[in-house]
Amino acid sequence: MKKNQFDTLEQQTPIKIQSDRQNLSVTVEKMKLKKGNFTVDFQVNHGDMRNWNFSFFKDFARNDITLVKESEKAIYKEPMKHSIKEIDEKELRFRSTFDIGTVSDFSKDNYVIRVNLDSLSANIPLEF
Repeated sequence: MKKNQFDTLEQQTPIKIQSDRQNLSVTVEKMKLKKGNFTVDFQVNHGDMRNWNFSFFKDFARNDITLVKESEKAIYKEPMKHSIKEIDEKELRFRSTFDIGTVSDFSKDNYVIRVNLDSLSANIPLEF
């Protein structure tokens, strides 16, 4: 599996990010720039919880879908401040709202969404 996958903010939604070997995915359904905020609506695993606790997916949404500077995407830094809202708990739909009001050089050209599916796969046994 690729460690991180990156998508530009100019891509047409929906954007499906999927694991090569396991049935894990994130679908970016909508991205919106509005008054100092950048929001990303997404669904994890097509709503399939696989008998896991919802809080696991909320933690994934908070920690593993981040907005990063394109030129620094391979460098780990503290994620940009954002809030997570559950849009539909049963369908594993979330909204991340990133606070870009204090980012002086923000543009859709120089930031990307980083999705790290590794934390999902770390908790799934491999089927051989």
